[in-house]
Amino acid sequence: MTARSAAAAPEASVIVPMRNAGATLAEQLGALRGQNGAPRFEVLVVDNLSNDASVSVAREYSSRDARFSCLDAVGGVGVNYARIVGTQAAASDLLLYCDADDVVDPRWVREMVNGLRSYDLVGGVLEERRLNPSVPQSCRASPMSGLPTLDISECPFVPGACLGIHRQVLDAVGGWRADHPLKLAGDDVDLSWRCQSAGHSVGFVSSAVVHYRRRSTTRCALTQFYRYGKAVPYLYASHRGSGIVAWRPRSHAARQRWRWLRANAASAAADPCVRRFWMQEAAFVVGRTTGCVRFKVLCL
Repeated sequence: MTARSAAAAPEASVIVPMRNAGATLAEQLGALRGQNGAPRFEVLVVDNLSNDASVSVAREYSSRDARFSCLDAVGGVGVNYARIVGTQAAASDLLLYCDADDVVDPRWVREMVNGLRSYDLVGGVLEERRLNPSVPQSCRASPMSGLPTLDISECPFVPGACLGIHRQVLDAVGGWRADHPLKLAGDDVDLSWRCQSAGHSVGFVSSAVVHYRRRSTTRCALTQFYRYGKAVPYLYASHRGSGIVAWRPRSHAARQRWRWLRANAASAAADPCVRRFWMQEAAFVVGRTTGCVRFKVLCL
């Protein structure tokens, strides 16, 4: 590498996997293009078999800004495969991941890079108000004050919609799993737990904000929560021997979920806000039950 090319090398690589994100991608790429106070960075948009205008949008940005490039992930299916393709092409050892349907804050790259100066793996805040104005306040998730957890473990995880990691750490734990059986859920939890099991540090960066977009239709939301539920037994089966999962077969949180569904069935019939939340919780429970059967564990 010449001195000139070394000087121009990005300090961070932002990887944006996408599939049929034509309606939202321009807003996310515009936010990345308008980053404030960020170190030199590149943006790799990785298309995984889109059949809408996503590729055209990505190529338009790459034609106007040398920091942007559009890659094809055609040899496999799933968000992890797209992440792997982007990771392999990235020029930096600081890897940042976000989604094509969200919008990063103007300081996101800077704050995530700063976080990686102290931790091996970092996550930030997923904020719901900006991109979901029609959702009543009572139906929104509480503002994040730390990394989330699942009821089967006390170990936190970093959501893939706002994740930063050192390349050597990612390589050391086996990278994103292209063979992840669920493809679209639980992959970020799996990676986070593998990192912690290997002794790597995980941190929360409260100043790194991603404006998170909820699924636009009830059907898409239910499918998402079904997949989330199905992922829990898989994660339990995969990590119960590592010390990450220290949990009895039936948790207090799981029992509370069943009780809440029973207690709020009547309210869900009368209140649209309660109804959608109730349906999401029910989809999660159905997915979790299905996952128990598939992965042969008792994890209700």
